[in-house]
Amino acid sequence: MLALLDTVLILALTGLAFAVRGPDPLLIPALFVAAVTPALLRSDLARRRLPNGITLPGLGVAASSCLAALAAGHGAGDALAPLALSILVFVAGVAVALSGVVGGGDVKLAALLAGAASGLDPGIPLPAGLGTAAAGGVVGLWQVGRRWRTRLSSSPSPPGVAPGRVTRVTVSSAPPAAPRSGALRPGASWSVPYGPCLLLGFWLAVAYAALA
Repeated sequence: MLALLDTVLILALTGLAFAVRGPDPLLIPALFVAAVTPALLRSDLARRRLPNGITLPGLGVAASSCLAALAAGHGAGDALAPLALSILVFVAGVAVALSGVVGGGDVKLAALLAGAASGLDPGIPLPAGLGTAAAGGVVGLWQVGRRWRTRLSSSPSPPGVAPGRVTRVTVSSAPPAAPRSGALRPGASWSVPYGPCLLLGFWLAVAYAALA
């Protein structure tokens, strides 16, 4: 059933990409994104991971498509603009990632989506970025509200212990158990899954361009 849903989603996203730009080398990155969107969504939502095994090949596909477009007779500006935007987004993303706000996978995915969006239509990257920012803001507010509700509903003091009274706490010297394979890393349950936000902003902008 999951494979069927993935196939339907991939075909629908592929159709949107084709509706914006017909067969062309610059269409290839968007087709790659369509093919890997289900896997990226599941990985980031479940583990807060955007695998290098997906994002790095995607960057290679994006760069190769620009060179293929140049060889196919596209003007240098048209063919290399997506590559230039990908590099710009990647450099800016690395600067943000150094502050710890986003992860390296988010940076690589953002660079891939920027190039794919520009390759489809130069007018798509801006609304895609705005859509991503809006989605990230909504998810971030939801996470803040979730954390606040958790703090308010935290367990009360044990019976017989007055609120505010200091009690002895025993701290184990044993190291924390390693997380299970595929489990969320410590603190990740409160982090914002930016991958789905990036993909949502990208595909909403593509859908708007296809229907416009």
